[in-house]
Amino acid sequence: MTTRCQIYAEVDKIPQSSHCAASSSDANALEWYERIIKELGEAKAYLVQSQEACSKATNEHAAQDALCTESTSNHSGALTQCNLVQESLDQKACATWEANGRHCAIYDGCYDQENITFHETMAVVKLQEESMKNESIQLQVLKCMLATFDMSEEDQQIAMENCKGSSFSPDGVDINYPTVPAKMSCSQASMANKPGTAEYEATHYTGLPAQALAKACTASCCPAPSEVSGSQVLLAAKSKAEEQVATFKAVPQCFSFRRAMTPLDPAGASNTSSILDCQKKCSQKADCAFFTYFHDGRCHLANAKSTGQVQSGAVSGPADCKEVPSSCYAFNRKYASIVSLGDLARVTVASTEECQKLCFKQPGCEYWTLWWDMGCQLAGGGAELQSQAGTVTGPRLCQDSQSEEHVA
Repeated sequence: MTTRCQIYAEVDKIPQSSHCAASSSDANALEWYERIIKELGEAKAYLVQSQEACSKATNEHAAQDALCTESTSNHSGALTQCNLVQESLDQKACATWEANGRHCAIYDGCYDQENITFHETMAVVKLQEESMKNESIQLQVLKCMLATFDMSEEDQQIAMENCKGSSFSPDGVDINYPTVPAKMSCSQASMANKPGTAEYEATHYTGLPAQALAKACTASCCPAPSEVSGSQVLLAAKSKAEEQVATFKAVPQCFSFRRAMTPLDPAGASNTSSILDCQKKCSQKADCAFFTYFHDGRCHLANAKSTGQVQSGAVSGPADCKEVPSSCYAFNRKYASIVSLGDLARVTVASTEECQKLCFKQPGCEYWTLWWDMGCQLAGGGAELQSQAGTVTGPRLCQDSQSEEHVA
């Protein structure tokens, strides 16, 4: 499209001398002069008109350009502010999503632990209640017999036999046991509440203009563009890791982390200073086949018919470790000096073996610590061994003849 200033540029030229040539219509010089003057006048008027149109268009363009510059600046500022608001929203949503996960894990562990403690205590109390009822009955029999001492020998003998054969009810020792509230369903918020997921973006950013789409999520829980699972992040050095996988060997352990043997000893728990002391107590009792040690020092014994179940804060094992001598794990301990896992502080795993294997594959990792909520953390060489209730820790690789000196 030809612009007004292009038209002006075309006409803003001095005519060639050929424009002044005589025409066949010119009868004489006067007619020639009149024709030339008329044509030049029309050309001048068109030139002036074109110049004015060009000047007007230039001014209009300058005004629009200024308006566009101002709009661009306003848009840039609004976009920056919008991105800041989104980052704040995403970060707070991340904090909420992560907190929900932690709180649910804490609740699950706390409920399970307290539920076991409640039933342990109730079992002991019921035994005590039964014992007290028997004592109450025996006491009533004794009172009945004492009342016969003033009778004749023949009457006394009959009365005492009646006392022995009478049915007495326990007096005032009935206990009303509370009911354990049902465990509430607690799970981490749905993926629609986790920033960086398609569900989250559909919930919060659907309907935005094509020119104002949400920025890429950069909050702490947002997945990286090429993110894979948490375990895979730890295997970044893929070629080296693949070489090591072939040589990794999980060594059977004598003790089981997060595992309790049930039913528990009806005699109740005793307190011991370590897992080994609890195991020793079991080995000294003829009918004890397994023990369960809790991180608060409680030691429970169980017979050969007992079975294992998942229990936070518990470690169980047999009366002796002759069949499985290796035990390179340390319980109620952790290693400080966390190995960098990129964006991850720790990874949720399913077992102690999986946590140890992650350490084995991660360059720079020498030790691992598994927390009661199954969060696995890795530590480098020179890390300090510290006390930490409810955890299990160990080296990147156990030897078949590993000693038990760190088990506590």
